Amino acid sequence: MGFSNKRVPCPKCRLDGRDSKGDHLHLYDDGLGGWCSSGHKYVKLDTPNELGDTAVNSNSHYTAKDPSLQISVVNTYPIVGYPERGISKETMEFFGVRTGVSLENGEPSEHWYPYFSTDGATTLSGYKCRILPKDFSRGVTGKIDQLFGQHLCYSNRFLIVVEGEQDCLAGRDMMMKLKGKAYNIVSLPNGANENGSIDLTTKKQFEWMSKFEKIILALDNDTPGKATANALADYLCSHVQVFIAQLPGKDTASMWEAGKEQEWWNALQSAKLYVSDQIVLGSDTPLEELMVPLQSGIGFPFLPRTCDKLHGFRTRELTTVIAPPKCGKSSMLRQMQHHLLISSDDERVGGFFLEETTNKTKQSILALHAGVALNRFRANPSCADKHLIQEANDTLLPRLHLFTHKGKTISDDLLERKIEYMVKGLGCSTVILDHATFVVGTRSSKDERRDIDQMLTRLARMVEDENFRLFLVAHIKRGFREQGRQDKKEKYPYWDTISSDSARGSGAFEQLSHNMLAIEKQVLDPELEESRGLLRTRVLLSREWGVEGIGDYLTFGEDGKFQPVQPTY
Repeated sequence: MGFSNKRVPCPKCRLDGRDSKGDHLHLYDDGLGGWCSSGHKYVKLDTPNELGDTAVNSNSHYTAKDPSLQISVVNTYPIVGYPERGISKETMEFFGVRTGVSLENGEPSEHWYPYFSTDGATTLSGYKCRILPKDFSRGVTGKIDQLFGQHLCYSNRFLIVVEGEQDCLAGRDMMMKLKGKAYNIVSLPNGANENGSIDLTTKKQFEWMSKFEKIILALDNDTPGKATANALADYLCSHVQVFIAQLPGKDTASMWEAGKEQEWWNALQSAKLYVSDQIVLGSDTPLEELMVPLQSGIGFPFLPRTCDKLHGFRTRELTTVIAPPKCGKSSMLRQMQHHLLISSDDERVGGFFLEETTNKTKQSILALHAGVALNRFRANPSCADKHLIQEANDTLLPRLHLFTHKGKTISDDLLERKIEYMVKGLGCSTVILDHATFVVGTRSSKDERRDIDQMLTRLARMVEDENFRLFLVAHIKRGFREQGRQDKKEKYPYWDTISSDSARGSGAFEQLSHNMLAIEKQVLDPELEESRGLLRTRVLLSREWGVEGIGDYLTFGEDGKFQPVQPTY
């Protein structure tokens, strides 16, 4: 709002017996008030005319700093255009936005945005103050029950939601310029935030918003705007079609000021239908992508029949290995680890070998590469070929990344963070966790079943989200071996057979694993001079292929490696 070229008598000065020349009041261009050059500052005129014969309003004008300001006082403020931001007076009148004027310089100092009660469309409930250019520290006079502009909406066909009141004003002006009419447009009473959390006032209007056939969210093109738009859409999309516009400018108001009303309208027209990030439409995936055959996973030469049954071990799959104590499960996992590292120069492996030191795990890679049993190598490292040891140290160990347990509790959050770092930060495509019971055993909780359920739920989701393969070791239930022995009628040798429900602590292993693999021991007569029998693998679960049964029979060689053999009974 600017000054006109007219000077008229100041009614306050006339009451004091002054202003004989009748020029103390410099009129604003709306004719509703002026600035007194003799000390009365802003003076509102009730019945303006060219001669300045006016009656002064008994309510003096307050500044934004005055805490006693009431709704009735704000209602006396003029409604004028906002040329600095290109907002027309007609739009300000449409929404009822009033302008406060500074008593210090007579210039517009604040905007007052009206909000109406849910009890009735015409019941004014409060004003939200914006100290120009953009300061909301004054807060609200009265209360806010609705979205800004909600009381003006007509029909239930189409609703545009923007972030702030200024965007709402600019949006209406753009539509009036482009279309000659304005569609329903509202703004959020508390704007957006980076967390995407929705304020209670907005949540209370979800039922009203859900009555529309179509909603377009045109919030600011920044992190808070995008987060809040997604959160709003997620709440509303089950009741109404929600579209999210990608604005080519910072926000609606700035696009209006830049003369980009057509680009703004085009963004609304091309807004994309929102689908919850946990829901995928059947039409979203191209047919050619659906026709891509499932790739086989990585195979291990010492487990040929096992890998054949499972078609290898793929990424995005959790494989649980069930085994009794002291059957060689850690040795088998180390051999898998070594094979992964030599299979490709780009392969990186992460390991959680929680029952041994990281040095022992690294020594196992050196020993396997040199073809020496780990116990022999640890007793006498010089027994191995030094060239092979150097080769493993230079080419394999730099791609092996291990977690070291320092006596602290291993929470689900800690486990997930460390695995995520191995996968995302270090590029590991395979992670080995040996073993689940050790992880939950570090905690003070006495509910092992619940702890395992929660851990496996997160790990099963994580392998699919982050695209890696996870081998997880689970011990068998206490008493299983003794019970198995009692059930055996045949004499030595016999096999300890393991079932899919044998995992200690929880049925979640069977429910959440993609694959389950058992390591079973051949039990020989303990009176024999050599009572160590063979091992065999058994596929207990293959969610992809549905196969079960015995995989490979294995013996443990002098070179510290498992080798497949023909079974002996």
